[in-house]
Amino acid sequence: MTKRCTVTLRTGVLAGIVVVVLGSAQWSPLAAHRLDVLVYPSKDGFRVRVLYDDGAVAQEARVEVHADQWRLASAFVDRYGWFPFLTATPQDLRIVANDRQGHRAELFLSEEEVCTLLSADSATLDFDSPVASSEHRGLFRLDVVGGTSVVIALGFISYFLVRQRRKHAPS
Repeated sequence: MTKRCTVTLRTGVLAGIVVVVLGSAQWSPLAAHRLDVLVYPSKDGFRVRVLYDDGAVAQEARVEVHADQWRLASAFVDRYGWFPFLTATPQDLRIVANDRQGHRAELFLSEEEVCTLLSADSATLDFDSPVASSEHRGLFRLDVVGGTSVVIALGFISYFLVRQRRKHAPS
């Protein structure tokens, strides 16, 4: 075995041990800065608010409202994170918020939910509390360990394939 192969093998084994040790630690789920989409009722439709998970306003976010294959509306939020959407037609809606930093959130409103928003009596609606919000899944420790393990396994497989080819290569 050459010195280079030995160093690669030792590095792979060391990386595997580090991943197992770090993966077994009791950490909370890892979550990057993510977007939250909140839908509030309004008199003529609804208002969409886009915030980061820490409550900061996503001032650079662009909101798109889709129905089926069509984009019904698309605009940037105001400086307070609000995007008003006026609609008179109950239909399934997909609301997509995207800031220019790679964060993205989606929210699906069914036709029934939109119909409920539109037909509700404005005296009974609480305009200050959201009626729907996007759901998120953080990056969990198992995802990190699993992804790193796959990379290490691919490294081992590559190492053994290269080693096998060198053995059978004509001198």
